[in-house]
Amino acid sequence: MKKKFGLGFFALAAYVLCLLVTFPADRAFDLLRRYVDLSPAKVWVAGLEGTVWSGRAAELLVGGVACRKVEWSCQPLALLRGRLRTALRMQIESGAAHGVLSLGRREVVLEAVEANLPAALLARPFAVFGIGAGGMLSANLERLILREGRLRALDGKVVWSGALLTATQEAVLGDLKAELGTVEQMMQGKITDSGGPLQAMINLRLDQEGAYEVKGSLGARDRKRSAIYETLRLLGRPDKDGNIAVALAGKLPPFSYGIF
Repeated sequence: MKKKFGLGFFALAAYVLCLLVTFPADRAFDLLRRYVDLSPAKVWVAGLEGTVWSGRAAELLVGGVACRKVEWSCQPLALLRGRLRTALRMQIESGAAHGVLSLGRREVVLEAVEANLPAALLARPFAVFGIGAGGMLSANLERLILREGRLRALDGKVVWSGALLTATQEAVLGDLKAELGTVEQMMQGKITDSGGPLQAMINLRLDQEGAYEVKGSLGARDRKRSAIYETLRLLGRPDKDGNIAVALAGKLPPFSYGIF
């Protein structure tokens, strides 16, 4: 009796897996819209092809961010561990990104991420304060782990090439680099310059509960560059060498990664 039950269970599991592998992506999206608010203002998609398991979308608009040539390919063995794991590749506005996304119980993991994105894209939320950005952000992340709304691990490197800020005026900053790592459950990072107009030496710390600490200094390598100097003055009073001491601490609220 137990043997028959076991065979029946595996047969049912195989049938369900077969449905997932062959179920058309466009039909799945239409079905999902019956139960989740996927209004065009939140999510808009066109040109869906393939299946839920492996497919592509010609265009995708999420939260005002335009993506094109979105491709996904799920990895079946992850299901045996109770996770959904898929390789993703897409163009994001004038940039591109690819990596591996893994979803589990109250956990989101990104691995092997390579992205090249316009800094202006990430600066959009600050436009209401009159702050803009230019240049390109190149990220190479080994892993990023979000668990129960908290950042648990972050390892990799981010380079801001041709960094530019616009606030009271346009300030060319040069190239900046952030090196990130997780040591004994403490995320640490260092932001440095590459010898350009902005001098930067910032140390970052973030623990598992969201408590952060930012310390270091910023300065204009050439004080005759008034645009950088005036922009830095928004952060505080310069010392006798023209540098601004940076000292921030606080606690981040839990992060919500649901788009719906």
